[in-house]
Amino acid sequence: RTAKWGALGPAGPALEVTDRLEAPLRRERPGATRIGRPHAAAAALTVALTLPASATAEVPRYGHGIGLSQVGAQNRARLGHGATQILNFYYPGSRPVSVPPTKVRVRFYDRPVVRIRTSPRFPRGVTVSVRRGRMAFGRKRLPYAAAIVRGPVCLRRCYRGHLVIRLVGGRLRVVNHVAMEDYLRSVVPSEMPWTWNHEALRAQAVAARSYALYAIQASRRRDWDVWQDTRSQAYWGMEQETSRTDAAVASTRGRVRVHGRRVILAMYTAANGGRTVAFPGIPYLPSRRDRFD
Repeated sequence: RTAKWGALGPAGPALEVTDRLEAPLRRERPGATRIGRPHAAAAALTVALTLPASATAEVPRYGHGIGLSQVGAQNRARLGHGATQILNFYYPGSRPVSVPPTKVRVRFYDRPVVRIRTSPRFPRGVTVSVRRGRMAFGRKRLPYAAAIVRGPVCLRRCYRGHLVIRLVGGRLRVVNHVAMEDYLRSVVPSEMPWTWNHEALRAQAVAARSYALYAIQASRRRDWDVWQDTRSQAYWGMEQETSRTDAAVASTRGRVRVHGRRVILAMYTAANGGRTVAFPGIPYLPSRRDRFD
């Protein structure tokens, strides 16, 4: 889509904004582990704001463009919009409600071998494998097809809750059972830069909670609810948690969006390029102009 940036004024102020936004992308939190690729939302916003003030350019849409735009939410929040106002725009016709605590079952992968780096039961780690058709912890073969590993558990990353390792089709399926609010403590900073405006982070928390609860209600015949990666929502472990995103999750505890009596499919995207994309058959996910993206 085409965006004309002449309204931003002289090149000086535009460059000043760019410097302020790009710096956090290069700076890491003390003691944090750098994991995965940079946020698509941060990349989209940086690309837009590095344009000269008078330039006209094609600004790409990052992601599918459906539902909440993370760049749009950040821009709205910086201009004083609250989380509820942001969500009202991106999910028109929905309303906020509170729901009781629940747990999420996060599917990691199906593999022949799983390496646990550490856990309360295995402080020095253990290798879980399939030996002669049975699950084995180290050299000990187990007579059953599933095992629970209490957490926090560290695989390549560390996770709250506990793991259920199940033998399925000759491979080991790893599913993390975790409280919803603990799940969101990792999801929100994995999906949106932790340095962004508090109201944008709060809107992200409500959208992510709604998305997860929708998936839980749709997965009653499975032994898992959501994927660990962006097939559902990015969930990169305890290393991602920060005090700012924890505060955003805590301040919206239990809050989701509903349409009628059902939790909404709260899809979100890094950027929509100036217009949201409609999801056919879902009235709260229409196509509409977004002048803040």
